[in-house]
Amino acid sequence: MSPPGRFLRYFGLAKPLASGSVSGLDKARALIDVPNPTLGVLFFAVHLFYPVLLLFMPIPLIGPLLPELFFLACCGVGLMTVWLAYNLAFVLQDFCVVCVGAPADENSSSTSLCLPPCWKCSRTAVNYFRCAKEGCPGPAKISASSRDIIDNRIALCNRCAVRCPFCAEAIRQEDLHSVTDRPATLLSCSAEGGGGEASAMAPTAGIDLQTLEEFNLQLKELADKVQKRMRALSTELAISASGHPEILELLEEARKLVDNLRRQDLRPDGVTYQWLISLHARAKAREHVEKWAYEMEQCNKCSTEAYNAVIFGFAVPQGIDRADMWFNRMLAHDVVPDVKTFATLIQACAASRDSTRASRYFQRMEGFGIAPDVWVFSQLISACASEDHDPHSLRKAEGFWRSMQQAGVKPSNFTFMRLLKACANAGDARKASHYFNLSVDAGCVPDVVTYTQMVSVFINSGDVHGAERWFGELEAAGISPNVVTFNSVIRACATAGDVKNACSWLGKLETAGCHPTEHTYEALITSVLYHKDFVGADSWLQRMLDTGVSPTIKIFIILLKACEHTGNLCQAEKWFSLMIEAGVQPDVQAYNSILKTSAVHDSFGRFRIRQPTCQEQRKWFLKMYEAGVQPNEATHDILTRSTCLPIVSAVASSVAAVLQSYSHRFCSIGN
Repeated sequence: MSPPGRFLRYFGLAKPLASGSVSGLDKARALIDVPNPTLGVLFFAVHLFYPVLLLFMPIPLIGPLLPELFFLACCGVGLMTVWLAYNLAFVLQDFCVVCVGAPADENSSSTSLCLPPCWKCSRTAVNYFRCAKEGCPGPAKISASSRDIIDNRIALCNRCAVRCPFCAEAIRQEDLHSVTDRPATLLSCSAEGGGGEASAMAPTAGIDLQTLEEFNLQLKELADKVQKRMRALSTELAISASGHPEILELLEEARKLVDNLRRQDLRPDGVTYQWLISLHARAKAREHVEKWAYEMEQCNKCSTEAYNAVIFGFAVPQGIDRADMWFNRMLAHDVVPDVKTFATLIQACAASRDSTRASRYFQRMEGFGIAPDVWVFSQLISACASEDHDPHSLRKAEGFWRSMQQAGVKPSNFTFMRLLKACANAGDARKASHYFNLSVDAGCVPDVVTYTQMVSVFINSGDVHGAERWFGELEAAGISPNVVTFNSVIRACATAGDVKNACSWLGKLETAGCHPTEHTYEALITSVLYHKDFVGADSWLQRMLDTGVSPTIKIFIILLKACEHTGNLCQAEKWFSLMIEAGVQPDVQAYNSILKTSAVHDSFGRFRIRQPTCQEQRKWFLKMYEAGVQPNEATHDILTRSTCLPIVSAVASSVAAVLQSYSHRFCSIGN
């Protein structure tokens, strides 16, 4: 049952009775701790006695207000229905069909025809368990005559399947076997526990647990292969490898493995679903991740590890909302989150560049009583470092760093990497050197990624000498630079407008056997645009296309914004056409830039003063509409203010001319 399924408990009015509690208030709160359907039955039962309360049992003081109280109660139930519908539609994102019949969840105290009761609490059991610990007194204590004992395995519900009832040893996932995975002859049982006629008539198709374990092991090996290939291909291609033929081949192998499992009449268990979901999550195949997750829930094979894998599948840009939805579904299925759950949620926040949400998950984790580990703190710092344009990102990252030190958690190399990234965003070379030295003192061995981060610290400030100095430190350490290292130095040159040095480092990049990427050409184009050299920018763009490097939308945005600042609409239209030819789909930012350029100048470069309405803007806005690109607030702002831009520019030019004439007059008088 999901948390909203107990309305009074969700809002803190009711709570389960704690062991050893004797308070009358606690007993009263436990008494009203009932599911919503029970509250509904009570609500409508009271309505049956409403006429009796009005006619035959007048209540002092409350009696005259009874109709109004019942009306308010009905309004409250109506609001509660809307709230529950909201949770189903937007939190759990799932509408359920409630079936009335034999209870099948662990909250029921009765048992169904085939499912046995829990050995400890008499709820409906979902697992059979036999302790694997040597010397456990369980097998000697249980009686095989009891109907909830099968082959020395005791039936347990999800809540009780945490520790062995006899030796208190933690129960492993592989020691649990679903009651529905047993041979069908054992599934049929009467209330007295005998097999009877139903047992004799049931089919005898069983499940080979050893064979299922072998399937699970093969799925685990496939998941590990996918993870290794994804990392290797992403490094080689400098892009996501989710659609690479090698990855698709591994996914097809997993599909054939599942088909083979079903042909042998084997039912997937919790471990099977865990590795199926993990395999597709590592391959970034999010549709298949959700497909297997929904099937897992329908088969009641949910586990913490499986939900962690689902959330990991959405640890991608703009994926935090979907990850949060699956976290809510995890809680709705009474699956207890662990430290890895929250670490993965915070990782999803980092991918979506949302440190505020990451801080909230950190607080929720503390509410669950879960102690954060190094991975949690590292992801929190990473979430802060991902916010490139936030001037307070370094301060927030250092706050989590101090919390990490206070908690006594030892940092890893990844922790220092994300701290260096936060320093690079802030352009704080002093703090970057401090954390670099701390990482060395902590026993971390700097690699090419570490030195590249140190070089990138000097990008925002345009400190070419600082970038070159750390590049020299990398070479002095005997480490070979990669293309990202060279790109970082070229970007520092671009920020400073040092075209000569940028071209020199491009030559060093090619001499080292590296191939220029789109980021290399982006930095080179930025360096020449620093001097408003449109011819040089056009030359680098053409060279990029000739060498087969695919340009990104960001490169064209940089080019269009350069035209925006200079009012060169003719050049902007030329680059916009090249963007279409290169197969890059223009976004709203590209259209906004060219709309802003056309607000003051026309296609012939003439300054617009006497035209309150702009034909060029109309033309480009219609193109934007035909392309299906949705305008945003910036679009509206450009269109509504564009008529004032020529007037403001003209007035500003006139004022400047007057001031200049007066300055010349005063200078002549002084002479």
